[in-house]
Amino acid sequence: EDASSSASMVPVDEVWMGGSSTSMLSCVCTGLGLLCQSIICEFAFLPAYYALFAVYQYHGLNMLCLVFAPILFLDAVLTLAVAVALKWIILGKCREGSWPVF
Repeated sequence: EDASSSASMVPVDEVWMGGSSTSMLSCVCTGLGLLCQSIICEFAFLPAYYALFAVYQYHGLNMLCLVFAPILFLDAVLTLAVAVALKWIILGKCREGSWPVF
């Protein structure tokens, strides 16, 4: 073996300054992200639920059957709009490139 081949096999520490994807910090961040996502998904249906309940209470079952699909469609559109707005608030415009995860 010559010196050039052994030198090229040495890892360069300056390239990656981030932590491991299996470190405690990254596992905690992943867990918190999953927890927040599950909570948001559970509560995203609440406005539609209350609207459907009010329609049933004040107008009866026939009206509930008529407005069920449109209310759920509006709920999905609202959920998508909130997700897009939060993306722009938190991340802004994403630039193309190779970025470290943590």
